[in-house]
Amino acid sequence: MRRRLTLGVYLTDESFPVGKVTLLDLYPMSFEEFLAGVGNQRLVELLRSYVFSHPLPQTAHDRSWDLWKRYLIVGSLPEVVDL
Repeated sequence: MRRRLTLGVYLTDESFPVGKVTLLDLYPMSFEEFLAGVGNQRLVELLRSYVFSHPLPQTAHDRSWDLWKRYLIVGSLPEVVDL
């Protein structure tokens, strides 16, 4: 018997609740997705196109570092980022 944990509920091959059930597999966001999700599309574009043989400009580095720490704190979960 295969068990799958979905949002805190164990599902088995046995009887199923009445009503509509949607199973979703959620994964954490990448840092790039996180940046876009919090409205930093310019920083995403800069990081995509930047040649990393030179340091980032200080303002971009500082902003990226602050957002990286925030990304680590919120766990990159889409629902939290959307808030």
